[in-house]
Amino acid sequence: MYGWRARIGMVMAEVNTAMEPEFNRLAPEGVSMHASRVHVSGVSVQDMTTPDDALISAVKLLAELNPRVIAYSCNGSNITGGLEGEAAQARVISEASGRPAVMAATAVLEAIAALGVGKVSFGTLYPPDLNDSNTAFWKTCGVDVLHTGGVNMGGKRKPEPPYSSEPTSLIGLQSPHLAYNLARSIYEQDKRAEAIVIIGGNVRTIEVADAFETDFGIPFISTNLALFWASLQVAGVREPIKGYGRLLAEQPRLKWVRLKDST
Repeated sequence: MYGWRARIGMVMAEVNTAMEPEFNRLAPEGVSMHASRVHVSGVSVQDMTTPDDALISAVKLLAELNPRVIAYSCNGSNITGGLEGEAAQARVISEASGRPAVMAATAVLEAIAALGVGKVSFGTLYPPDLNDSNTAFWKTCGVDVLHTGGVNMGGKRKPEPPYSSEPTSLIGLQSPHLAYNLARSIYEQDKRAEAIVIIGGNVRTIEVADAFETDFGIPFISTNLALFWASLQVAGVREPIKGYGRLLAEQPRLKWVRLKDST
């Protein structure tokens, strides 16, 4: 039986092409991943909000699988909605499924706390207005933010031949090397950073986490790495997973600095 150890439900934007492959690649023996999707119009402050009815529909499908936890991968939605908005979405998920919810932004906060880092710089593939919201959000959460920067891949989605003849996410088409170079660029702008966080559930990151940490000596955290780690912790699976950075290799226990307020 698949998922004899734990089944983890995933909710993501319909164009997210990174979360499922990354979670399945990271999953230890006996842990299975099961996905549902919601519509997100584009990468901007106006387009990132997911209506509750769409979220409930997606979550109820997953509830039939009896998952141990449901992970929601939409940092932009969390960030634009603020702490109260994120907690409200977590309650919607939990009430619709009867299962704990792990939100993307909460998972990042838990990872920062579990690794014991202070000053943090963030890298995104967002437009400037969403970067401003990103910085404000993390400061509100008590994170000592040194810098937020990145590559603007926001705006409406459009076809990108030869990859797709239909609208697709420009972010999802990027290689993981973009995440490494983005993290390096952010770190080199202020070397006081004690960790670099790459934000976005559709950004490929897991392949470069170890290389970045080897080269620069500080933790590399991403939305998907943090969300996967936190979901395993909530599910009661704490097996070290080597090759993808400190967070998964060391499996530090949750501090519950925020998660208890969101589930």
